Amino acid sequence: MRSRDLAAKLPSTGRRLSFQWKIAAAITFVIAVASITLSTVMHQTFSHNQEDAARAAADRNLQLVLQDETGSMRALFRATTDGLDVPEELRQAVAGGKRATYLVDSGDQPFVWAAADVNTQVVAIRVPYTAQRESIASVDRTLRNATIAVIAAGAVLGVLLGLAMSYRLRSAARAARKVSTGANIRVRSVTWSLFDDEITELADAVDAMSDALRGQLDAEKRVTANIAHDLRTPISGLVGAAELLPPGRPTELVRDGVHKLRRLAEDVIEVARLDTTSEHADIQSVELAPVVHHAISTTGVECEVRVHGTPVSYTDARRLERIIANLILNARNHGKPPINVDVDHSRITVRDRGSGFTEEWLRQGPKRFQTDCVERGPNSGLGLGLTIVVGQAAVIGARINFSNHPNGGAVVTIDLPECPPDEFA
Repeated sequence: MRSRDLAAKLPSTGRRLSFQWKIAAAITFVIAVASITLSTVMHQTFSHNQEDAARAAADRNLQLVLQDETGSMRALFRATTDGLDVPEELRQAVAGGKRATYLVDSGDQPFVWAAADVNTQVVAIRVPYTAQRESIASVDRTLRNATIAVIAAGAVLGVLLGLAMSYRLRSAARAARKVSTGANIRVRSVTWSLFDDEITELADAVDAMSDALRGQLDAEKRVTANIAHDLRTPISGLVGAAELLPPGRPTELVRDGVHKLRRLAEDVIEVARLDTTSEHADIQSVELAPVVHHAISTTGVECEVRVHGTPVSYTDARRLERIIANLILNARNHGKPPINVDVDHSRITVRDRGSGFTEEWLRQGPKRFQTDCVERGPNSGLGLGLTIVVGQAAVIGARINFSNHPNGGAVVTIDLPECPPDEFA
């Protein structure tokens, strides 16, 4: 009695960030960096162009003033010769007969100065820079709004791309889980894409691995089944020969060993049949109490049976007896008495008082040729009994659940259909 439902969920990975949001964050980050960088470059380029144009205009006006002999240009551009308002940096720049411009972009009224040293006298004019500053501010607002819009659009695009990739990966993961339970499904078929990419390559690799493992497993099953079939004839001969031996303790030991060998061969053959899709259940309305009592009587194991009312279910009585008998024998071999069998409506529960199931075995489920008997070691036993239980339960449409009782012991629950099914595999 060592397992639980085969459709066990994979262990949780704990706190994690979805791949979808990782993709969205990465795309948004790249677009944000590119947009901000481009906006900064455009701002710097436009600002420099505005400044260069203003400096050039101021320098042209200064040249007109210097070339004017009538003084009209000096009055027009309000040229100054006292140098009192000229910035100190500009006076130093024009010293020695040079000509230069200087931008004062602070305060409410920015100006571009142009000055020249004429006979040790500084001649200077200034041109308002307010229009250029407003143009730069307007361009900055446009760039800021455009950057925000591009980043928002990039975030939406990142979410959509991440969602598409995440959906394909999750679909592949669901398909892989179905494959692990024995379903015949291709992972590539659920990872749709117009073009091959890394996800389709991964799906192809999973499909190839699944095909290889399935082929290897099928080959092992065929070999095991063939060996069991080939052993039936010599085992039958051994059984007949053992019956002809004279009475005595050695004869009893030989007969017991031969009978165990015959049961093993029969179990292997039954497992091989259950591995195929040719098994079909004979579903009928069955009163459960007689089936349970008959199954217990075939094992020769003393059990405490409790039946609630007159439970009836739609099932295959012969296969159900096989399931119950295997569970009781497993409880006797690997658990401890008393063994309780409880029948309530369409649920049958078998419990022993042994050490219960190991956590590792509960995660993995039943394995042929292996038991989880702690006393005999993790790799001891043949493990065919519970494999047959799970296989027969699948044929009759029953659900098998394996767990441990809070007060100790292993518990196996069989949930049978309460209404006639349309079809059984």
